[in-house]
Amino acid sequence: MAHQHKLPTRHRGILLAAALLTFVAPGQAAFAQDGADGLKEVVIRDIDASGDNPTYVSLSLGKTVGADEEWDLSFKGTDIGVSGAAQVVDRAFKRIVEAPEDGWKTDGDDGPAISKAEDVRWFEYDPTTHIVTPVPFRTILLRTKSGQYAKMEILDYYDAMDTPRFYSIRYVLQTEAGAMGLGTSESDG
Repeated sequence: MAHQHKLPTRHRGILLAAALLTFVAPGQAAFAQDGADGLKEVVIRDIDASGDNPTYVSLSLGKTVGADEEWDLSFKGTDIGVSGAAQVVDRAFKRIVEAPEDGWKTDGDDGPAISKAEDVRWFEYDPTTHIVTPVPFRTILLRTKSGQYAKMEILDYYDAMDTPRFYSIRYVLQTEAGAMGLGTSESDG
């Protein structure tokens, strides 16, 4: 009979607690922090954009929601839709401290607010390897339908198993409607 090594009960409890703390359901906030300045920083991992229909995200809730619920972003393949307005800027996420007053675009007849035109899209595509990667220092600014401002960066387009169309995003949301501050370059790295 083979010798079985058994962990002491106290160690099994610690391992179970660690496993539970590290598990986050796909499309749910993996990290969320509310600041005293009205800013909410959130990381959401594994937003599934692989289906025939878009996956919707509520920035205020920090999770995926149904199409019939209040949503701010939609993801399908490399397409990102907005219910409010957006603009893509070539500036590092941590360097954006305030939302601009103008330059906002909405999804509509002129195309999507977050364009896939090669010079302004959020991603680079390698036709040889078919790999999609976020453009470094390209940030997406958002204005929600309720008047809140946010800055967002795409962290990844692949899940932990390298399956494509599973977004990981990081954003800072100004929770006070109309307030345009999005952090300081020293504090929101």
